[in-house]
Amino acid sequence: MPSVLDERRTALLNDLAYCVALPALLFVSTFVFASLNAFATTLSSVATPFALITLGG
Repeated sequence: MPSVLDERRTALLNDLAYCVALPALLFVSTFVFASLNAFATTLSSVATPFALITLGG
């Protein structure tokens, strides 16, 4: 019985992984990191004055 992944299909899948999946993974991970960083900055800018008011008085 012949193998489903012959050399041609393996090469095609490798090309697909490098040209489509890898850039998509990098884009998504960068986008998520930037989103979390923006959320943390916003959270700290809101939480800091609140903490100063609560602790100060």
